[in-house]
Amino acid sequence: MLADEPRTKVFVFRLVLCWSRFRISRAVTLTTLPAVLADLGEALTRLGGVPRRLVFDNFKAAVLRPRPNLRLHPFFADFCAHYGVEPQPALPYSPQRKGKNERSFRDLEQSGLARQTYADLTALQAALDEADAEHARRLHSTTGETPAARLERERPFLGPLPEVAFDPRLPETRRVLSDCTLSYRGACYSVPYLLVGKRLTVKADLRTGLMEVFDGAELAASHRLVPGGQRVIVEEHIAPLRRPRSRPSPRRFTRQGPFPGRLARRAAAGQLATGLSRATPAHGVRPPDRGGGEMTELTLARVEEHCHRLGLPHLKAALGEALGRAEAEGWGQVQLLDRLLETELAAREERRIRTGLKLAAFPFLKTLDAFDFAFQPSLERARVMDLAALGFVARKENVLLLGPPGVGKTHLAIALAVRACQMGASVYFTSLDGMIRALREADGAGRLTQKLKTYTTKSQLLVVDEVGYLPLGSARGQLLLPGSDGALRALELDPDLE
Repeated sequence: MLADEPRTKVFVFRLVLCWSRFRISRAVTLTTLPAVLADLGEALTRLGGVPRRLVFDNFKAAVLRPRPNLRLHPFFADFCAHYGVEPQPALPYSPQRKGKNERSFRDLEQSGLARQTYADLTALQAALDEADAEHARRLHSTTGETPAARLERERPFLGPLPEVAFDPRLPETRRVLSDCTLSYRGACYSVPYLLVGKRLTVKADLRTGLMEVFDGAELAASHRLVPGGQRVIVEEHIAPLRRPRSRPSPRRFTRQGPFPGRLARRAAAGQLATGLSRATPAHGVRPPDRGGGEMTELTLARVEEHCHRLGLPHLKAALGEALGRAEAEGWGQVQLLDRLLETELAAREERRIRTGLKLAAFPFLKTLDAFDFAFQPSLERARVMDLAALGFVARKENVLLLGPPGVGKTHLAIALAVRACQMGASVYFTSLDGMIRALREADGAGRLTQKLKTYTTKSQLLVVDEVGYLPLGSARGQLLLPGSDGALRALELDPDLE
C-alpha cells in the first residue's frame, strides 16, 4: 500500500532469466500493453542483452487468441520483432512453462514486502531493488550458485540490444476539429491551426502523463495529459486566428433600445408596437429563457434525451461544454450547431475506422510514413504515393507487389490497405495459404458459396499475402482468380505443377 495514494492498486512486474535465475523487478500501477512493453524494454536495457525466447503468461493484453491458432496483439508482435526475440506464451494448463517466474513471487509474501506501507512508489521500488540485489548474492537452492555469478556466464549468450529502443506508445489516429483541437481520452488538446481537418497520430505515455501529436514524422504538439472533460489550449497554436473584437454599441443590449436582428427591421417598419417590455412581447408569445433558470435546465435535459433517442451519444456528451464555450466566446447558433455535429461526425468516423481495421484482420498495422524508402532505393516513391491515392480501388484494378523476402512487400500492402480503410473502403487481409485452407474447410462443411462472399462481395479491397511461399496442397489444390461476375473461379492444378 502507498501512503500518498492508498487507493491505488500496485503490481509487480518481474523479468527472470531461466538459466541464471537473475531477476529484475519493477513496481507499476498500469498493466496495459504499452505500459508492460515499456517496463519490459527498460528491463532488457538494464539487463544489457536480449534472450532468444520470451516466455510470458497468457495475459489478454498480448494474447488475442491462445488456441487453437495462437494470435498475438500486432503491437506486441512488433515489439518482439524489434528486439529479435521469439515470443512463447505459457498457455493455459501448462504450469511447467512458467514455474520459475511464479515461484519467484513467493518472497513478496515471505519477506513481508507485500504487507508493508510505503511512502510512495519510489520507496517501494527501492525496496524491490534491495530484495533483487540480495537474491542475486544468495545461493540458489536449485543451481547451487548465486544468480549474479551465473549471469556473468550467461551474458555472452544474450543477443545485442537494438540501436534504437522500441517506442511503447501505442499510436492512435485523431482528426483535428475546426476549433484546432483533437480529442483523446475524453479531453481536448490544441494543435497548430494549419492542421485543422487533418488526421494526426497521437502517442501518449500514461506512466509519465505526457502526450505527443505527430503530423507524419514531424512533431506537431506536446501536452501533459489531463482528466476527461478538460481542455488544454496553447496560445501559440491559435494566436494567428485571434481578432480584436469591436466594442459593442451600448444601446444594442438595453431593454429600451432597438430589437436585434429581424425584430429591429420589423420595428423600424412599424410592424411592431413600440414600448413593449421584454416580459410582454408581441402576439403574447413567451420569449425563450436566456438565463440559467429552471426553463434552461429542463430544455437541456430534453435535448439530451432527444440525443439519446436519436443515437447521438457524442453530441450529448459534448453539449454542455459546447454551450459553455458558445456563451463565453459569442458563438452564433449556426456555429454552435456546426461544432456539435462535427464532434459527433468525428467520433463516428473514428469508430468506423477502428471497426474497419478490426474487421480487416491485419496481423499488424503499418503506415506509409513508417516505411523506410532509403532502405529500398530501387523502389520509386512517386509510384507508391500514386498507389496511395487509391485510384486502383475505384477502377477495380489489381496491384502486384513482387520481390524477394524481406524487402517490405507486406509493409506496403498493409499500409495501402490501412489507408483505404481510413478513406472508407471495406478491406480484408489474408494469406494465400490461409484462404485456401478456409475455402477447403468451408467446402467440406457445405458452406463454400457463403465463404466465397468473404473474399468477393463483402470487401472492396482484398489483400492476399505470401503468394508463392508455400505449395497449395495436394493433387487437387485450388487457384483462385476473380471472375467477371464478381465470383471466384477455382481451377484444378496439375499435380506436377504443385
